[in-house]
Amino acid sequence: MVTERAPEFLSGDWRSFHKDNHLCSTPPIRPYGRVARQKPLLSKRHMAAHLELVKRQLKTLRPRNTIPWSDETKIELFGLNAKPHVWGKPGTIPMVKHCGGSIMLWGYLSAAGTGRLVRIEGKMNREKYRDP
Repeated sequence: MVTERAPEFLSGDWRSFHKDNHLCSTPPIRPYGRVARQKPLLSKRHMAAHLELVKRQLKTLRPRNTIPWSDETKIELFGLNAKPHVWGKPGTIPMVKHCGGSIMLWGYLSAAGTGRLVRIEGKMNREKYRDP
């Protein structure tokens, strides 16, 4: 075992302590790489309800060129957080680790052109959405 060989390594006689001896005497941990699980944001029931809502509103909507379109996006400091690759032993309980920061940006566009790009502090709520 490694603990039996550790005193000779610590005493300074490390010539007999070889990396292969260490690897052969330790039990394999067998970590494996995998993509972290993601579940869909919308269930089939949600998608069907959304489709019905759109079909009902198609008759009453204004023409597309008069509608302002808005969207928000999250930009992360250390790459994308879409599909993180994780290492772990089978049966390990997943943990959430926060590394780095991110900013949220919001903007809009219409047939008349694009609007301002605004940084969102905190969460977007009704008051922040309506505040110019």
